[in-house]
Amino acid sequence: MIEISRGQDRFGRDGTLQIPKTRGTTVGLSHLGWEMENERDVVEAYKRARALGHGDYRTADHIISHSVYVPDPDGNMHEFYADVLEDWRSVFNLELEDEVTAVWDPLSSTPSEARNYPVDPPIRSVPSAPLRLLRITDATLATGDLDRLVDFFTDVAGLTPKDKSSGEVVFSGSAGGHDLRIVTSESGGKLGLQAFAFAVTDDCDISAAAKTLSDKGIATSLSKTAQGSVLSLTDPDGFRITFSKVPN
Repeated sequence: MIEISRGQDRFGRDGTLQIPKTRGTTVGLSHLGWEMENERDVVEAYKRARALGHGDYRTADHIISHSVYVPDPDGNMHEFYADVLEDWRSVFNLELEDEVTAVWDPLSSTPSEARNYPVDPPIRSVPSAPLRLLRITDATLATGDLDRLVDFFTDVAGLTPKDKSSGEVVFSGSAGGHDLRIVTSESGGKLGLQAFAFAVTDDCDISAAAKTLSDKGIATSLSKTAQGSVLSLTDPDGFRITFSKVPN
């Protein structure tokens, strides 16, 4: 989460403009992050984009990761990145507020083939919280031009269309699962991010969480699917969030 800009430019550690004051002035999606296997894969994708003449991108060195940012045809921003450090908490933590971003030149050195993402990361949660989250699983974007966005996520992002129905396409990355859902917006309807979903830990009782939240005055809905219970609610910014267990 990042607070709206409130009319101020945000600069990186090398003094370059990181986020202009004209971006992020209202509540909405900042960007979706797509993790790649390693830095080499990011650089190879960057080279392919340059060869195809796709020049609407920017690169960034975040110390813990190297990234290429590309907007889709609707203006939603997407970050394609790979971790370049194993211990990201040494850089991102509540004790440090230093700017970490600078310009990155993907062609300046030989990219690393190391896989720095944690295979079995420790899961931290607030003990008193009714929900215990494992990871974010997918997001839903609404568009006025479904075919154009499908082409972008297939040809540029490299995602695979898995399920398709009238006015809706579900995409998956190489790690499996349904990672992105694109739906057609009704005429005059809201575009961009509509919803996102979380997987909860195996020991999280979704039905009990729904009751606890209801007792606190938080409106929820509980539904049953073939994979189990699904809890839905709307966050304070108006986005729909669902919580469920990842099927085995």
